[in-house]
Amino acid sequence: MKPFLTSIMNRRTIERFLLLILGNSIAAFGVAVFILPSGFIVSGATGIGRFVSFLLHGMVPITVSIFVINVLLFVLAWFAMGWHMAGTIIIGTFVYPGFLDFFQRVDALQGLTNDPLVAMVCGAICMGAGTGIVIRAGGSTGGSDVIPLILHAKKSVPIAPVLYILDCIIMLLQIPNATKEQILLGILAELITAIVLDKVQMVGDGEVQFLIFSHEYEKINRRLLALDSGTTLLHAQGGYCGHAENVIICIVSSRKMRLIKDAVLDIDPLAFMTVSAVQEVSGRGFSLDRKTGMAS
Repeated sequence: MKPFLTSIMNRRTIERFLLLILGNSIAAFGVAVFILPSGFIVSGATGIGRFVSFLLHGMVPITVSIFVINVLLFVLAWFAMGWHMAGTIIIGTFVYPGFLDFFQRVDALQGLTNDPLVAMVCGAICMGAGTGIVIRAGGSTGGSDVIPLILHAKKSVPIAPVLYILDCIIMLLQIPNATKEQILLGILAELITAIVLDKVQMVGDGEVQFLIFSHEYEKINRRLLALDSGTTLLHAQGGYCGHAENVIICIVSSRKMRLIKDAVLDIDPLAFMTVSAVQEVSGRGFSLDRKTGMAS
């Protein structure tokens, strides 16, 4: 039994690892081949690294600056949030700068286009798609989103406004070393990146329904409730053995599908689950506010 359980866990881990590698490599490709060569202003750890490189008059490569910044933010996340939080960004912390440096060293990838507009669009699409894949895989690219996540966890500060403010500051710092065209195209690149990222995350968007059969239903139910997911327990009877058992019904946004699956399998790798798309959901927590019961 143990080798079988180990193989299930290893398969899930490998799948997530490969998606995180793929997402970081795509994002790094867009930045290394299109964004940085064109001199566009950029947000996140890449923008900070670019600014630091300017301050040091190019004596420190941008990839080195990004790596150091990511490591510092990784350590900050570790001390502030613990290993669980830091573990979600560890791959992006080390893999992203590595891919960035690799793609910059491949001569065949240099000068793919001399058109700034084409470079902006291609770079933005790569950044958005890569980051979207990383987020859907349950990871994080690290960088400037670490600070908003810490503030949200410790002080309940909304993530989005803090992240937008930080990114704006990072982009403003690069303006003295950029032309008007690089500034405008950099801003457009950020907008396209956000749109592509949202589209990647929205693939298959909607609600899904879980039917979960497991002897560990009590632990699973507590875990799902801790994840702010409503559950319902049904008393059922096995058709073959005739044994009484409890079935968990849980309806969540498809964005949380992987989170729910991982939570269940972490407790019971042999749990039997069915996942089906739900055409429409109404009621408390969906069309009605969870606390007040009023229309949302």
